[in-house]
Amino acid sequence: MLKTFFKQYFIFCLLGLFVGLLFPIVFAFLDLYQLSIPMNRESLWFVVSSQNIYLFSFISFPLLFAFIAFVIRGLYLATRIIKREQKKAIINSKMASLGVLSAGVGHEINNPLGIIQGNLEMLKIGLEKTDLDKEKLFKRVDTSLEAIVGISKIVNGLKSVARSSFENNLDLYSLNIHEVIEKIVGMLESVYANEGIDFKLQLNADNPYVLGDSGSLQQVFLNLFSNAKDAILEKKALDDSFLDYFINVVTETHNEKIHIFVKDYGVGIKTKNFDQVFDSFFTTKDVNKGVGLGLSITRNLVNKMNGSIDFTSRSRKGTTFNLILPASTEVTASDSTSTSDNRVESNKDYQGNELLGRKILLAEDDLSYNEILLDILSSCGAQVVSVYDGEQALQVIGEMKDIDLLITDLQMPNLNGEKLIQKIRGSENHKNLPILVITGGIQSQYLESEHEKIISLVQGYISKPFGRNKFVIQVKSILSHS
Repeated sequence: MLKTFFKQYFIFCLLGLFVGLLFPIVFAFLDLYQLSIPMNRESLWFVVSSQNIYLFSFISFPLLFAFIAFVIRGLYLATRIIKREQKKAIINSKMASLGVLSAGVGHEINNPLGIIQGNLEMLKIGLEKTDLDKEKLFKRVDTSLEAIVGISKIVNGLKSVARSSFENNLDLYSLNIHEVIEKIVGMLESVYANEGIDFKLQLNADNPYVLGDSGSLQQVFLNLFSNAKDAILEKKALDDSFLDYFINVVTETHNEKIHIFVKDYGVGIKTKNFDQVFDSFFTTKDVNKGVGLGLSITRNLVNKMNGSIDFTSRSRKGTTFNLILPASTEVTASDSTSTSDNRVESNKDYQGNELLGRKILLAEDDLSYNEILLDILSSCGAQVVSVYDGEQALQVIGEMKDIDLLITDLQMPNLNGEKLIQKIRGSENHKNLPILVITGGIQSQYLESEHEKIISLVQGYISKPFGRNKFVIQVKSILSHS
């Protein structure tokens, strides 16, 4: 690494020396031309040696240009180092935010897990009895399903916050800002409550839909709420009579813009610091409480969403941040899908012949999930062959004719789902085989470009966990268009 570093500097300095030598030579030839003297080595040496300015130029110009090349290279390397360190700092800031969320997530997930565990234990006891109370058993199943939906919401929220936001342009879509606020507040409530801080929500915007990115907005609110909490705790330490231990969040609609106000009654910001609030690495907090990137990242993300952010503050009276985003009247598929994903499915009576006669290949390495999906598909009349990795799937595809659909997980041993899909699309006989991806990681473990590449090769994907009804509807939809 160090050897390459010095080699690059040496090449740049040589380039500077070469350019520096050209200048006095060019000027000497111009003098010869103006004096109508033949241009050759002897006449060139005569002109150069007879004028001290040329001798000085042959020494100074190469050194000057070598120095300039040295400085330019140094600035370029310094810029790269600064950008790399800023990216690391942004990652650390995001990880710190996720660390705060994890404390709340532990509480939020443990509750529904306790509900599921208790219900399953009671179901086991109930099934051992001869006089089954079906109504009570169905009720326990329903509450377990609701608890699973709650866990799914929390996990999806964490995945969207964790998603990278380093791209120059975000993929903006219409989303409900009230739902974003309620989701992030729901995950922070228990953590902030431990420090005596509450949230007051006044979500009054007539049209709550904005053009934005869910993960980026959650990061923005995490940063604003964290600053508000620190300001309140600092005020509490200074003033024993202070009682306003809450963060107020208000939304309003003005001129096709959504205004989100985040207000606290903490220590406020001193007037002399107003111009530096959004600067990178500016902070008035202790070293162990941040590096001063939160508001810089916040403004950067808001700008990427074509919005703006400003604040008003009075020292020891509190601070209000005003986040302004463009309103949207269009509800996109991503928004409507996220809503439907979180519904508990009704106990609908299935006919059992929705997929009658269809030949489906199922590739899922988790034995329990494989068995569940096999049962669901078989109960709908499908002929199902199930395998546990990509290599087995390829072998079945080569041997079995007239497969109507491949359902595959992405993370599998031997040959993963992504490579399996690429091999199928590259084959001559099966390149048009309809494929449905089932996974819990397509939105979080793959980069955005890889995610788009996978989606472009398949007819649909569905994220775990999902219910029977949603799964069957997705399978029927793909088969009806194939």
